Amino acid sequence: MQHIATFYDRIVAIIASRLAEGVALLLARIALAGIFWRSGRSKVTEGRLFEISDSTRYLFENDYAAVPLPAEIAAPLATLGEHLFPVLLVIGLATRLSAAALLAMTLVIQI
Repeated sequence: MQHIATFYDRIVAIIASRLAEGVALLLARIALAGIFWRSGRSKVTEGRLFEISDSTRYLFENDYAAVPLPAEIAAPLATLGEHLFPVLLVIGLATRLSAAALLAMTLVIQI
């Protein structure tokens, strides 16, 4: 019985360690960043780095008409944000700002 209690204590210590917490947070950041990165890549022309596609322009002119910015400004800003903020999120720079910006972008598009 003593061995089981010792083993349990070791497992709890490993799970509660800062390394395990850091790995879990990194995996969460990578998972969320991947979603927004792929969304950003869907807004650009295939084979180009940041050339906004015609379908994206159409979406911002018609479907996302509630966005308070003109489509000529909103489409490039959203595309840039969906490329920049996931990278910042993964490397751990300005994570709260990046997460807040991605959340705000999601809320504006969904409303």
